[in-house]
Amino acid sequence: MTFLHARQLYYAADAMVVLPAQPGSSVKLAEHTVAAYTTAAAEDWAFGDESGARTALALARLGHEELDGVQEALQPRTGATPR
Repeated sequence: MTFLHARQLYYAADAMVVLPAQPGSSVKLAEHTVAAYTTAAAEDWAFGDESGARTALALARLGHEELDGVQEALQPRTGATPR
C-alpha cells in the first residue's frame, strides 16, 4: 500500500500533533504538510486531507500558544482548486 508524499506527511503530522514528546517538530511537520497540499497537482490534491493538515497545524500551533498562527492555519484557501 502506498500513499502520495503529501498524504504521508499528513498522516505523520496528524499523529505527531497529539504526541507531547516533540512539540516543536509537530509545528514544522504540519507546516511542511500544508505547503505540500498547497502546491499539489490537481490529481494529487484531496480536500479532506488538506483540511486535516490545516487542522493539525492549528492544533500544533495552539500547543505552542501561537494564537495568530492558529487563525492563519484555519483561513480558507484562496482559489477553489489546487494548482
